[in-house]
Amino acid sequence: MLLIYPPSYTHEETNDAAKKEVVEDTAVVVWEKKDSAVKTKDWAYMEMSGKVLRNPPDTWKVYPDNEDGKKAIIDMEYHELQNAIAINAPKEDVMRELVHLGSATLAMWRVLNAAE
Repeated sequence: MLLIYPPSYTHEETNDAAKKEVVEDTAVVVWEKKDSAVKTKDWAYMEMSGKVLRNPPDTWKVYPDNEDGKKAIIDMEYHELQNAIAINAPKEDVMRELVHLGSATLAMWRVLNAAE
């Protein structure tokens, strides 16, 4: 499976030569699946992150769903990760905090790019 996200207009929708050139140069290949049995080494991380983003932790729900709220969540998750490392928390706890921090940064990226 090959997913391609083209720009919001096509060749037929514009007569502007510059825009036609942009259309040809801005299609982005997001994911190419060549073999369904092959998963990347970080597949487990991506699955966990997806679960976090579909069902955010209760601690995230107190923050507004905007740029400032996402920044605050990133700050909170960063400090939780630092605390887990500082107290020598079990590996699973550190890994959970890494997933939460990474998911928080992706949530912020989505807000900045209007990509929900």
